[in-house]
Amino acid sequence: MTPQDHRTRTAAIRRARMRAHLIRCALEIYARQGIDGSIIDELIRTAGVSRGTFYNYFKTSQDLFEAVSAAISKDLMTIVNPIVLSHDDPAMRVCSGVRACLELGKQYPHMALFVSKGGPAALSENHLLAEYLPRDLAMGMEAGRFARIDMRLAFDLVVGPVLAGFYSMSTEAVKPGYIETLTLSVLCSLGMDRAEASRLASTPMAEISAPARSVIARSATIVTKNGTTGP
Repeated sequence: MTPQDHRTRTAAIRRARMRAHLIRCALEIYARQGIDGSIIDELIRTAGVSRGTFYNYFKTSQDLFEAVSAAISKDLMTIVNPIVLSHDDPAMRVCSGVRACLELGKQYPHMALFVSKGGPAALSENHLLAEYLPRDLAMGMEAGRFARIDMRLAFDLVVGPVLAGFYSMSTEAVKPGYIETLTLSVLCSLGMDRAEASRLASTPMAEISAPARSVIARSATIVTKNGTTGP
């Protein structure tokens, strides 16, 4: 590696680290004060950077919001997708995906609050939702596991309750069994028999957590330090 190559690589690493730092701090601020309006001034203060540094990475508040959304979606995809794909039954795929997302929302309320406040736009880059969920819903309908209903409706019957669950878990202490009961309700809304839906929703699932270097996990340390979110 030439000295020029080394300098270029070092600069790229520093830039990536700074961008990640800004995204983590932004997630904490969004969870604390909401999505509406500009957070640039607060982000500059929280991240300890100059205004010029911020604008080297993001041109507008919308650019920042989209970057945070993409980072959250990538983390969820990395954690949840292997769990979903470990099942052949499309109904169990939907069930495990819902439960895994809700479990992460319970563990990381700052992430859940950001997503619930941002709505579907906060998950615009999430391939779990955009590609895999419709696929598994269609497979479930074809296999007779779900009722044959409009795909847009089926999609909303899954995503809507998850967003509502994120908000509830990040703003209040929910009762034990909340995640299983919500998952059961989602499956029933898709046309599953209640007994079968209950069996799937109560199937033991391995504990999950975000990788230590993920945006979700690393921003949680900022939230814990500042004491800004949680039931």
